[in-house]
Amino acid sequence: MHDLPRDRDALLQSFRSARPGTSVRPEDLPASLRVPGLIYALVYRDHITLILYHSPDTDSGFRIWKSGMPADFADQATSIPFVTRFTYCDDYPASPANKWE
Repeated sequence: MHDLPRDRDALLQSFRSARPGTSVRPEDLPASLRVPGLIYALVYRDHITLILYHSPDTDSGFRIWKSGMPADFADQATSIPFVTRFTYCDDYPASPANKWE
């Protein structure tokens, strides 16, 4: 847990020039980001999305934010201040509570 902020920052830095939403396999992530059941991760400029469930219509998992969660997201808070839980369904309209990015 104590390595999570350092590993998050290092991963965000290493993907700084990559296309936002670049997919990363679990085995290519630092140990602190390899949560049980992880399917893959997506790296954005300000956060890392960990996908733990995937179906044709729905994805869910956690987002690990570099700083506070932006106002246009309505993820569920967790006990870790910079980590949120999300569920996205492409059958529902886009909203702060149903946001993919």
